[in-house]
Amino acid sequence: MPKLAWSTFLDRHPAAHLVAGVMPESEPVKAEARLQLGLMAKLIAGLAPKGSYALTVDRQGRTPEIHCVFEKETDALKVASTVGATATGRYPGWASQRTFLLDAYASRAIAAALLERRGRPGPRSAEDRRRSRA
Repeated sequence: MPKLAWSTFLDRHPAAHLVAGVMPESEPVKAEARLQLGLMAKLIAGLAPKGSYALTVDRQGRTPEIHCVFEKETDALKVASTVGATATGRYPGWASQRTFLLDAYASRAIAAALLERRGRPGPRSAEDRRRSRA
């Protein structure tokens, strides 16, 4: 389904499903937020969501956050599983919400997942790493 502009998506789906990537305070943030947004956009497109979705950089906090919202919860769960996001309650108004630390390690894991989807070997996803530790 299509990627929509943030405002268009919110008009159509005001209580959607949020996956938020929180950037750490210790990393340079100005240019990095745009790079992370592009990385997340590629990841989501590669996962072929069944419903509409949108992304934005939220700069309201101390550090930027990449907010990804989905019409369908199954699409949000697929992305959340890929990046290792966990349920949270810090963003009121969403039908569901998950968050993850979007640091350099997570960025490398996302890039590796993109390579794997293109048929090239790469490091395991966050979910695979968690399973192997258990």
